[in-house]
Amino acid sequence: MQITESEFNNQRVMDHRFSRRYPVIRDIRLTHNDGEPGSFRTRNICHDGMYIETGHTDLQPGQILTAALPAAAAGAAMQSFEVVVMHHTGSGIGVLLTGNDIDLLELFRWPKKGTSANS
Repeated sequence: MQITESEFNNQRVMDHRFSRRYPVIRDIRLTHNDGEPGSFRTRNICHDGMYIETGHTDLQPGQILTAALPAAAAGAAMQSFEVVVMHHTGSGIGVLLTGNDIDLLELFRWPKKGTSANS
């Protein structure tokens, strides 16, 4: 599934991720509707987006992916959510959440809103 050009252009300003980014390296799985899932690592996250080290990829801005985080505890289910590719480089992709129902910092158990990364 791909978002429309107008939806992508409306979200493009969000690619700047105005909130603070945190250096978080964590395994993540990405699935595209027509491909096998791949396992990658995050480089940094913020409340509504992340950079994922994928290496060279054919993924294009505007493509919707399903991201899944391995369970934090044995026997727990993976946490899945949709992201949209905002840009790609030779080393990875920048993605944003497609909805506002998840806070990535909470999901990754990083500092709570209003606290520093060192507290």
